[in-house]
Amino acid sequence: MSNRNGARLPHLKPSSILRHLLSLLAGTLQGLVVPTAQAETVLESIRASGLLQVAIRDDSVPFGFRDGPANQWTGICVDFIEALQTEISATLGGQPVLVKFYQSSLFNRYNLVAEKVVVVECGPNTIRRDLQLPITFSQPFFVTGTQFLVATDRLGAFDSDGDLRGERIGVLGGTSNSEFLAARYPEAELVNFQGFTARRLGVEALMQGRIDAFASDGILLFGEA
Repeated sequence: MSNRNGARLPHLKPSSILRHLLSLLAGTLQGLVVPTAQAETVLESIRASGLLQVAIRDDSVPFGFRDGPANQWTGICVDFIEALQTEISATLGGQPVLVKFYQSSLFNRYNLVAEKVVVVECGPNTIRRDLQLPITFSQPFFVTGTQFLVATDRLGAFDSDGDLRGERIGVLGGTSNSEFLAARYPEAELVNFQGFTARRLGVEALMQGRIDAFASDGILLFGEA
């Protein structure tokens, strides 16, 4: 995989991701949703309820999606949450901890944490410093970049190094990808897709010839395709 500038990016194995994230447990759980003036910590709340409430996207292969006959949650984030569940149980002296999953989206992922519906949201989130919400981000555990999905018969004609004037580029509205495209290709025609199935709808629009390319994080494009 490469980033916007074409440089190769490192690949992290899930086991390495989990080890790195688990090392952030104390700081991340407490700093994610709890105001500094609040006496009860997140771990104390979990001890009292025996419940770990988390949110995961179901449209973000390989991070979070549903699969199998039972349409069950799966992906890297599910692996992380299961490991987190084990770590919290051990921290609480072996107390059993149940996990309750909520479905997050581009539009509610931050508020689910800020409003304390969940204590952790795991997904392909761009780390931002401009959010006026009582939340914080973990250290980065995956690096990707904005890439284009185009039809094979247009590979020679689609020039991402140019200005893409007149090209119809599909993108998820309200994302860092759309901000990047608007700044880098002001003469392109951006077509915003919204909703829980937006990325799928964008890929379908590309297959049907209604747009010339679809832009998103490279790893998510690969998963959706």
